[in-house]
This record gives sequence, C-alpha cells and structure tokens, in this order.
Amino acid sequence: MGAVSAPVRFDAIVIGAGAAGLYAALHAGRRGRRVLVLEHNAEPGAKILISGGGRCNFTNVHGADPARYLCANPRFPRSALTRHGPDAFIALVQKHGIAFYEKDAGAALLRRRAGRAQNRAHAAG
Repeated sequence: MGAVSAPVRFDAIVIGAGAAGLYAALHAGRRGRRVLVLEHNAEPGAKILISGGGRCNFTNVHGADPARYLCANPRFPRSALTRHGPDAFIALVQKHGIAFYEKDAGAALLRRRAGRAQNRAHAAG
C-alpha cells in the first residue's frame, strides 16, 4: 500500500493560464500566496503566444480607457485599470528586457516571434 500524502492547500486557484490568469497568479505569488494555475492546453500561455500573428499581442496601449469596456459593475474597469493598466504591463516586459513594438492600432507585439521569446517570458515570473 502506497503512502498517503496530506492534501495541498492553496490560497488561490486560477483557472486558465492565459494572459490574465498568468498575470493574476504572478501578482498573487508576489504577495506570498500559494497559487495553483489550472490549464487545459499543454503549455501555459499557448493562446497568447500565437496571437498577433505569432508575435504575442500582449496588450493595447489604448486599453487604459475604462469607457472602452462593458461590465455589469461599471466601476470595475476603472478600478482594475488603475491598478494594472497597459503601462504597468509594458513596464514589466521592459524590466525583463523583452523587446516589443507598437502597431498603429495600439497593439504591443514582441519584436521576435513568440516561440523564441517564450523562455524569457517564463523566466520573467
């Protein structure tokens, strides 16, 4: 008979390892929380890596305007964007030396194809 292990407890369980899920897990972890991320794809961030034609469309510089979002709670977009707007995410990308550029519509894309930058992005956390 095998050994029975004690159940593992988490402070937060994030469903989905897309951009928002990974960002939420990163910030919860930085606050000392034990975080479990559940993802049905083989790799975390798989969908974001193929966005933008394989250049990882990671934010939109025009996305900080709360009026651009529809929400049952109209105060939520303003609150969320005040804490975690596009500028904050761009600063995180720059901090880790990940090169990107802005397209004319405001999309922020990696300079290198996402597959090559994936290891740096994983190390950024």
